[in-house]
Amino acid sequence: MLRALHKYDAFPKVERNIQHATRTGGLLTLAVAVGLALLVYSEFAQYIHVRQSYEFLVDQKTDNQLQINIDITIAMKCS
Repeated sequence: MLRALHKYDAFPKVERNIQHATRTGGLLTLAVAVGLALLVYSEFAQYIHVRQSYEFLVDQKTDNQLQINIDITIAMKCS
């Protein structure tokens, strides 16, 4: 089954005799990996830490009438 999936590889592997590894490329790969790990850690830490913020405001309206809605259900037989 694994061999069948290899033909659908979006990034085919380069032959070993064409590859040229450098110290700069290795250090850049390590720096990117460390940076990615730090970003993942900071995002996860921020997700876990819950911050709650409360804000109360005084109503500045001077309207003296209060609208009250009441829903009443009466249990009685219909005639």
